[in-house]
Amino acid sequence: VGYDFKDVNLTQLLYRVLDCFKPAEFSIALHTTSTAGEDLDAKCPLDLKGYCCGGSSYEGLGLGGAVIYHRFVKDDSGSQSPRSILKCCWSEDEKDEEVEEIDL
Repeated sequence: VGYDFKDVNLTQLLYRVLDCFKPAEFSIALHTTSTAGEDLDAKCPLDLKGYCCGGSSYEGLGLGGAVIYHRFVKDDSGSQSPRSILKCCWSEDEKDEEVEEIDL
């Protein structure tokens, strides 16, 4: 699907798609008629909350233009408690240990 980056905010468009599908990972390809693909990255910075960039690459096209590929992976860091991550370390009837704070 083609979009004019001057008319459509790419980040907002991606958030609408992510809210709908909630993927664990996804890739996008951005095409530019400019041979300087870095210009496209500057015009469309992709800083998506909840996702880390898993890699990107730049591919120059033979008759001019370029395609920039980006891969994103859901960033789950900090969203789970240690107990939910390390299920094997707790039994069902065990309580989380409480830590007592000492004022100095």
